[in-house]
Amino acid sequence: MKIVFWSEKEQAGSTFNMAAIACAAAMLYPVSIAVLAGGYEDQDLENQFQFSENTKDIWRQPCMVAEESNYYVASGLDLLLRKSETEEFTDDYIKQQMKQVVPKRLYCLPAGKKQYGKWWDKEEVFQKMELIEQKMENCFDVVFIDCGCRKDDFSIKMLEQADVCVMNMHQEEETIGEYYRKRMRFQGEVFFLVGNYFEESVYTRENLERIYRVDEKNIGAIPYNVHLQAAGMKGRASGYVKSQLQGKCGLEFEQELTRSTQLIMQLAGIETRNFLEC
Repeated sequence: MKIVFWSEKEQAGSTFNMAAIACAAAMLYPVSIAVLAGGYEDQDLENQFQFSENTKDIWRQPCMVAEESNYYVASGLDLLLRKSETEEFTDDYIKQQMKQVVPKRLYCLPAGKKQYGKWWDKEEVFQKMELIEQKMENCFDVVFIDCGCRKDDFSIKMLEQADVCVMNMHQEEETIGEYYRKRMRFQGEVFFLVGNYFEESVYTRENLERIYRVDEKNIGAIPYNVHLQAAGMKGRASGYVKSQLQGKCGLEFEQELTRSTQLIMQLAGIETRNFLEC
């Protein structure tokens, strides 16, 4: 199951939104979830999380000296890309290269560390990114991919294959109208997600549904929340989301985040809920 977050314009908050939704999904549903960035050097996603430090977990074991390069020890995406050229690897091996966010529920694949800049997707070795993603789909129940506003070959391929395309948008922009005017079509379901949402705006979620005749199950919102943004900058997004879902913080944020998460998961064909006590 593949859920891709994307936006046509910059600064639409796709990374922040996906981190919040993925954390909520891991706590509300009994499924295993992997999150990864669609760009090779894009570390914004992993910076949202504080990782588990359970030294007993096999993916926490030190890398072998044989994996060393001239400048660093290959791990995460770098190691999977290198290994994919020469050998098959198991589900356990994939999990060894990932960082655990929510125990046994949510994992994040660390971004690459080589300095390939904007042209990483032109290199033959990095064209194996699609193979890595396919193997992750076999290993996890749901894979969340943050493609930002990129339009490279990998991002386009992921959007075409996605079971759910989450279109991230600003509240005051005509993202929904542009989507239908350009007649963009994906094979999966499309969900519009309004980031930094203000209920006091003219363009409320209900008004957007009415103006663009969008079914209510295909649009959601993540209210503006300065505390969650600060938590994300410190790598504590999952802890803050958990406190929200347990009703310890603002009611509006809890309701909208839960609603958006449920709708996205339902579009992906996942119905069962079970709040995680952790």
